[in-house]
Amino acid sequence: MQKDILDKHPDSDLKVYVVWFDMLAADSRSRWDQCAVSDPRATNLWDKDRVASRTLGPAVEGASPPVWDAYLLYGPDAKWADGPPSPVGTGSTIYGTRQQLEKDILPFLGNND
Repeated sequence: MQKDILDKHPDSDLKVYVVWFDMLAADSRSRWDQCAVSDPRATNLWDKDRVASRTLGPAVEGASPPVWDAYLLYGPDAKWADGPPSPVGTGSTIYGTRQQLEKDILPFLGNND
């Protein structure tokens, strides 16, 4: 994500929320690298109770709960109302769908990139 999207478009007005939780045996908050996605446009969050996975996961087409290693892309006008807004793009795994993510994100990069 950082190398394939953020580093390629340093002047874009993207906001990235990276949500981490324990999924694999080696995952834990004490071992979590909060700078894994170090771009200043990224906010890294630890989700101990996997709330983001339960709340946003159903929108990721083809993913099974618990949803992890996935992306949900929202446009600049997305608003949270009674529930989460509909994403304009989703994919899982992030690495496996990185080309689709880049395609989905292109309309939001503006004229700077």
